[in-house]
Amino acid sequence: MCDFGYSKADFRSAARSAVGTLSYMAPEVVRSCGGAHYDAKAADVWSCGVVLYVMLYGAYPFDNRPEDFAGMSQAHKLRKMLERMERREYDTTRVKVEPAALELLQGLLEPSPAKRLTVDQIMSHSWFVQRLPAKVSRGASRASKGAGVAAVGYNDKQVDRSAVHCAPLAYWRAYRT
Repeated sequence: MCDFGYSKADFRSAARSAVGTLSYMAPEVVRSCGGAHYDAKAADVWSCGVVLYVMLYGAYPFDNRPEDFAGMSQAHKLRKMLERMERREYDTTRVKVEPAALELLQGLLEPSPAKRLTVDQIMSHSWFVQRLPAKVSRGASRASKGAGVAAVGYNDKQVDRSAVHCAPLAYWRAYRT
């Protein structure tokens, strides 16, 4: 998963635009509406955390709540959502998940981009790597990340060719090298 606008970039991580679905935006992206720079890779990690939350709990972690609809303006609703993001106010009690999964989720939804998990940390996290086939090991160095794609039937030539037409694979290649 990646921010498709960023994936077209020159593989730099200093983005300025705030375009996309609000439910998936990292707090620093929401705050960047004035054009401030943010780390797009860290913002993509946040978005992955939202996806993981939805997969585990069946709802978005920070979306507006019923009390937010009592005559609030859109700007006020946005501020309330941003406050929930920054205070880590999301429900983890509706479904019981493994402690390691919750630890990973909390690392992905870390409000501070500097403290948020990196892609390397995610790929070596105990919950992420459990029950993966040995040949798709994710805890290795950047150079061996291509082995995971090869293990599911793709070679480097196919990845390179696809990267020209598929932004997510192009983005993945930036992490691989």
